[in-house]
Amino acid sequence: MIWQPLINENLENPLHLAGRVIIPFIMILVAGYTGFGGLVLVALLIFTGVTGTAINLVKLRLSGMLRRIIVCERSKTSLFFTYTGTFILLYTLVFFPSVVAGAWFEGISIIPYAILTIMLAAICGTLVGVVSRGLGGVHLYAILVTVPLVLLGVVRNPIDIFFPMVYVAGIIDLPPLWGLPPLVVGISYGMLLIYVSRL
Repeated sequence: MIWQPLINENLENPLHLAGRVIIPFIMILVAGYTGFGGLVLVALLIFTGVTGTAINLVKLRLSGMLRRIIVCERSKTSLFFTYTGTFILLYTLVFFPSVVAGAWFEGISIIPYAILTIMLAAICGTLVGVVSRGLGGVHLYAILVTVPLVLLGVVRNPIDIFFPMVYVAGIIDLPPLWGLPPLVVGISYGMLLIYVSRL
């Protein structure tokens, strides 16, 4: 698998992996008992999803591996679909205990929206990684993307029903048009793949 080094880096150390699972879980438990479980979960999923996905892509660029991957025979669309999908799966597995803890406080209906939030964060992180040229730039762009996404998830606004984060944070209840967030995430993924196909 072309992204195997990324998976190995994130999963090969059992102690490191346990910390990545347990620490967020404890954070959500503590925040949940103070009434802020959903809000903390949104911030955690978005911040980690955007920055982690972006930084790993920039590391690939700096090592020269990204260029070698791009010029191989597979299409760029397929490559970035796999890259983003790998991180969606990774973060879903790592944060699933935290999502379940959040669901304990906010309701079981937040689970699919938490996964959609992970997907949206990984999509945005991939885009940030593509446009960033170095680690300094990736941090700046990640902040510029992360802050609005978090605010969209924790503050009422005219377009909040389109984003999955508001349902995780418990800002609003599930609307009759519950399919809007999956549609937004799907369109975002499609737009990312169209953009990277032109690189």
